[in-house]
Amino acid sequence: MHMYNESFKKYLMGYGSAISVVLFLIAMAIIAVYFRQLRKVDLIYG
Repeated sequence: MHMYNESFKKYLMGYGSAISVVLFLIAMAIIAVYFRQLRKVDLIYG
């Protein structure tokens, strides 16, 4: 929501883009941790 407000309501496209990149990186880190845990569980319960 903050990204949308900064980008389209305040017309700060660069700041909104930076927020979206940071959110994307955080999401990718969480997904990587999830897949790593999923692989460990799969090896245990196979």
